[in-house]
Amino acid sequence: MASAETILVTCIASIGKNTMLANTGSFNRQINGLMSNKQKYNPYFLLTESYHWSAKIKREAAAGTMQIVSKNEFSAIETFVP
Repeated sequence: MASAETILVTCIASIGKNTMLANTGSFNRQINGLMSNKQKYNPYFLLTESYHWSAKIKREAAAGTMQIVSKNEFSAIETFVP
């Protein structure tokens, strides 16, 4: 289960269509969840910034009939936050 304000990131086919859970919920393996440390990072800010790192994911995703980013590849992504 993921808590409210978890950012959901699609990592197969429609990479970059990110959203945020409004309530506690769950999701499948083709979606990664990013939970922020709310004392350090505002989850809504991270959601708006997700556009930038999603563009990077799309560029680096494995080519083929359908783009896909593995859980390990997703976990290795680095981004800047103020």
